[in-house]
Amino acid sequence: MSGINLPNIFRRKQVEPIPPPEPGPIRPEDLVPEFQIPYWITIALTYIGTTEIPGPDSNSLIDEFLKSVGMPSDDDIAWCSAFANHCVIKAGVVGTGKPNAKSFSNDPNYIKLDKWIFGCIGVYDRGTEAWMGHVGFPLDQYGKWDRLLAGNQLNRVGIINYGNDKLVGYFWPKAVPLPKAA
Repeated sequence: MSGINLPNIFRRKQVEPIPPPEPGPIRPEDLVPEFQIPYWITIALTYIGTTEIPGPDSNSLIDEFLKSVGMPSDDDIAWCSAFANHCVIKAGVVGTGKPNAKSFSNDPNYIKLDKWIFGCIGVYDRGTEAWMGHVGFPLDQYGKWDRLLAGNQLNRVGIINYGNDKLVGYFWPKAVPLPKAA
C-alpha cells in the first residue's frame, strides 16, 4: 500500500474541524447537498494529519473520536471505527456506536450498496480473525485500489490506497437519501 507522504511539519499538526452549519434542525436532504459532498466527508477531511502521540500521551482529538464509541482515551488502540463514527455523528447521522470496523456492515441504520458511490462508508477485511477489519470513506477508485480516507492509517488520519480485494462492502446511512447520481 502506498500513502501520501507528508512533510514532518504536518504529521503532528492538529486541524480544527469546520464548524457545523447554523443551529437548527438538520434535514436528511441537507446532509448531501446538491453538489453531492456529504457533510461527513467534509468533516473527515478537516482531520487529515491528526496523528497519534508516541508514548503514554494521547492525542485529544483521537480521544474525542474514541468517546463516540465508548472507548477510553488511548490513541494506541485501533480507532478507525471511532473516527468514522465521530464524523457521521458530527454530521447529524446515527453512528454504530461500536469500536469494531465491521460494525457498519451489520448495523440496521446502514444499507449495503451495490456499488461504490462518493460519500459511502467502505468496510474491509484486515488481519487473520473474522472480526478484524478496517473502515473509512473511499473517495474514489483506481483499478484494484480504493483511495481511502480513514483514521488509524499509519497512526494518523489520512488517505491511502487500500485494496478493494479486501472489500466487505460499501454502506450508506439509511436515514440519508442517496445522491442523485447514484
